Amino acid sequence: MPIPQTLDQCKQVLQIKRVGSNYLQQLINIGIPSEAARMIAVAIAKYDVAQCHPEGTQRQLISHYSALVCRANLWRPGLLSA
Repeated sequence: MPIPQTLDQCKQVLQIKRVGSNYLQQLINIGIPSEAARMIAVAIAKYDVAQCHPEGTQRQLISHYSALVCRANLWRPGLLSA
């Protein structure tokens, strides 16, 4: 995500960080390794807040850990569709 230029963009970035932090804890608690959990949490937070679809490695990790992402109640319809 580019550097925020406006107040609304700054608010969006802060919301992504806040939401992503919560998602990270959920994913770690469910058993996903911390680095993978961090990348997945950021991807899902960006999807939820800014409607940005995951890319590359994020998509692969979400697919690989899909059962655990579902168990953490973080799966979203359309998450992996482009």
